[in-house]
Amino acid sequence: MAVVIDTSVAVGWFVPSQASAYADRIARRTRREALVVPPLWEAEFANVMVVLLRRRVLALHQVAAVLGKAERLDPVVDRDVASARDQAMRQFSILRPPTRPNSRSFEVTSTSPRASAHPAISAS
Repeated sequence: MAVVIDTSVAVGWFVPSQASAYADRIARRTRREALVVPPLWEAEFANVMVVLLRRRVLALHQVAAVLGKAERLDPVVDRDVASARDQAMRQFSILRPPTRPNSRSFEVTSTSPRASAHPAISAS
Protein backbone atom coordinates (compact mmCIF):
# COMPACT_ATOMS: atom_id res chain seq x y z
CA MET A 1 0.00 0.00 0.00
CA ALA A 2 1.05 3.62 -0.47
CA VAL A 3 0.44 6.84 1.38
CA VAL A 4 -0.22 9.99 -0.67
CA ILE A 5 0.77 13.25 0.98
CA ASP A 6 0.35 16.90 0.19
CA THR A 7 2.83 19.66 0.89
CA SER A 8 1.45 20.63 4.29
CA VAL A 9 2.18 17.18 5.69
CA ALA A 10 5.79 17.15 4.53
CA VAL A 11 6.42 20.71 5.72
CA GLY A 12 5.24 19.63 9.17
CA TRP A 13 7.94 16.96 9.23
CA PHE A 14 10.72 19.53 8.89
CA VAL A 15 9.38 22.77 10.37
CA PRO A 16 8.35 22.45 14.04
CA SER A 17 5.95 25.42 13.87
CA GLN A 18 4.08 23.64 11.07
CA ALA A 19 3.95 20.20 12.74
CA SER A 20 0.70 18.40 13.54
CA ALA A 21 -0.41 15.13 15.06
CA TYR A 22 -1.72 14.13 11.63
CA ALA A 23 1.69 14.72 10.01
CA ASP A 24 3.29 12.59 12.75
CA ARG A 25 0.86 9.72 12.08
CA ILE A 26 1.57 9.89 8.36
CA ALA A 27 5.34 9.92 9.01
CA ARG A 28 4.98 6.64 10.91
CA ARG A 29 3.06 5.12 8.01
CA THR A 30 5.80 6.07 5.53
CA ARG A 31 8.20 3.76 7.36
CA ARG A 32 6.26 0.76 6.02
CA GLU A 33 4.43 2.19 3.00
CA ALA A 34 5.56 3.88 -0.20
CA LEU A 35 5.44 7.68 -0.18
CA VAL A 36 3.54 9.15 -3.15
CA VAL A 37 3.15 12.82 -4.06
CA PRO A 38 1.24 14.68 -6.81
CA PRO A 39 3.18 16.14 -9.76
CA LEU A 40 3.26 19.70 -8.40
CA TRP A 41 4.52 18.65 -4.98
CA GLU A 42 8.13 19.75 -5.48
CA ALA A 43 7.12 23.21 -6.71
CA GLU A 44 4.59 23.62 -3.90
CA PHE A 45 7.14 22.56 -1.29
CA ALA A 46 9.73 24.99 -2.64
CA ASN A 47 7.12 27.77 -2.63
CA VAL A 48 6.27 27.10 1.03
CA MET A 49 9.97 27.35 1.86
CA VAL A 50 10.15 30.74 0.10
CA VAL A 51 7.10 31.97 2.03
CA LEU A 52 8.55 30.79 5.35
CA LEU A 53 11.83 32.53 4.51
CA ARG A 54 10.06 35.80 3.58
CA ARG A 55 8.00 35.69 6.77
CA ARG A 56 11.19 35.09 8.71
CA VAL A 57 9.89 31.80 10.13
CA LEU A 58 13.06 30.16 8.77
CA ALA A 59 16.50 31.54 8.01
CA LEU A 60 18.20 30.85 4.67
CA HIS A 61 20.46 28.14 6.11
CA GLN A 62 17.38 26.42 7.60
CA VAL A 63 15.56 26.48 4.28
CA ALA A 64 18.62 24.96 2.59
CA ALA A 65 18.75 22.22 5.22
CA VAL A 66 15.02 21.46 4.89
CA LEU A 67 15.26 21.30 1.09
CA GLY A 68 18.16 18.86 1.39
CA LYS A 69 16.21 16.63 3.78
CA ALA A 70 13.12 16.78 1.58
CA GLU A 71 15.14 15.63 -1.43
CA ARG A 72 16.17 12.54 0.52
CA LEU A 73 12.52 11.58 0.98
CA ASP A 74 12.64 10.41 -2.65
CA PRO A 75 8.86 10.13 -3.06
CA VAL A 76 7.15 8.47 -5.99
CA VAL A 77 5.64 11.22 -8.12
CA ASP A 78 2.19 10.19 -9.32
CA ARG A 79 2.29 11.31 -12.95
CA ASP A 80 -1.06 9.63 -13.67
CA VAL A 81 -2.91 12.51 -12.04
CA ALA A 82 -4.60 14.41 -14.85
CA SER A 83 -3.71 18.07 -15.11
CA ALA A 84 -6.37 20.67 -14.41
CA ARG A 85 -6.37 21.54 -18.12
CA ASP A 86 -6.95 17.91 -19.08
CA GLN A 87 -9.77 17.59 -16.57
CA ALA A 88 -11.44 20.76 -17.86
CA MET A 89 -11.10 19.59 -21.45
CA ARG A 90 -12.79 16.29 -20.58
CA GLN A 91 -15.63 18.11 -18.82
CA PHE A 92 -16.26 20.46 -21.73
CA SER A 93 -15.98 17.76 -24.35
CA ILE A 94 -18.66 15.49 -22.91
CA LEU A 95 -21.36 18.12 -23.53
CA ARG A 96 -22.38 18.68 -27.09
CA PRO A 97 -25.06 20.98 -28.49
CA PRO A 98 -28.37 19.24 -29.18
CA THR A 99 -28.81 17.48 -32.51
CA ARG A 100 -32.35 18.81 -32.98
CA PRO A 101 -32.51 22.58 -33.59
CA ASN A 102 -35.27 23.25 -31.02
CA SER A 103 -34.10 20.90 -28.29
CA ARG A 104 -32.99 22.53 -25.04
CA SER A 105 -31.09 19.51 -23.71
CA PHE A 106 -27.54 18.40 -24.25
CA GLU A 107 -26.48 14.95 -25.25
CA VAL A 108 -23.49 13.16 -23.78
CA THR A 109 -20.85 12.22 -26.31
CA SER A 110 -17.31 10.94 -26.35
CA THR A 111 -14.85 12.21 -23.73
CA SER A 112 -12.32 12.95 -26.45
CA PRO A 113 -11.32 16.65 -26.65
CA ARG A 114 -12.09 16.50 -30.40
CA ALA A 115 -15.77 15.89 -29.61
CA SER A 116 -16.28 19.48 -28.47
CA ALA A 117 -18.47 21.63 -30.68
CA HIS A 118 -16.94 24.86 -29.37
CA PRO A 119 -14.01 26.03 -31.55
CA ALA A 120 -12.06 27.43 -28.60
CA ILE A 121 -12.23 24.07 -26.84
CA SER A 122 -11.71 21.65 -29.71
CA ALA A 123 -8.25 20.18 -30.13
CA SER A 124 -6.49 20.81 -33.40
